[in-house]
Amino acid sequence: MITYVKNPELFVVFDIVKARTAAYFTAANLWHTRKILSKGPHWYDTEYDSLRNISLSTNTHLFILFPKPFFRLESVESERRYWQKEFVISEVGSQHFELGQNIAFVTVLVPHPAKENPEKWIKKIKWVESKPAGRGLYVEIQDGNRKIMIGAKRDLRLEMFREWRRPKYTYKSGKIQYGQFATNGDYFFATKTKRQLALTVVNLTKAVYGNQILFQQAPGQFGLAFDGSPDSAGVAKVRYWRDKVLLSR
Repeated sequence: MITYVKNPELFVVFDIVKARTAAYFTAANLWHTRKILSKGPHWYDTEYDSLRNISLSTNTHLFILFPKPFFRLESVESERRYWQKEFVISEVGSQHFELGQNIAFVTVLVPHPAKENPEKWIKKIKWVESKPAGRGLYVEIQDGNRKIMIGAKRDLRLEMFREWRRPKYTYKSGKIQYGQFATNGDYFFATKTKRQLALTVVNLTKAVYGNQILFQQAPGQFGLAFDGSPDSAGVAKVRYWRDKVLLSR
């Protein structure tokens, strides 16, 4: 899943690997480059100056940051790729997976002018653990007086807890807390200033910020229960919800 942020220009990449059988697996998050100009703990400033026999402009570099480095092994290896010498930057996780278990990688890519020092982004980009831990991916980006919030659910089937009636989920079964924001949506993008929150949430029934309910889908009637029971009320998800909300103090 790739989120392109127009201002400031950057990309937030969520990679999720889900096991379809119980076994030992190794998952790798790979990024290729021609040159590594500088590096530090979990970050790399890179450049592509050629593609085989084609010279490329070096006016723009790419800053690569892994904000979620827990339980990962990072390495840099030289390689031959597209008939030229390159480097592969890898972030690797290896473990025994139970059926349906997943592993996730988070990468932030920041294109920047060659003369600009990209290390300022290290303090501006922050990984925040979801609650319950491990159920969601969440990144905060500080941009002046504005905070950008991007989050996603790691397992889209996790909230399905009943088989005998529709909908098979409830808000409680799919709720994930991302900082002060809570929803059972699959993905969200939000920008927050002091008093206003602008956001888009995908596939949800409810969204809450702090104690303020931002959106709540109305209940409806659901028939054709799989166990033959009478029709009953339930709350179905909406495809997406987008709004600007004034936050209460």
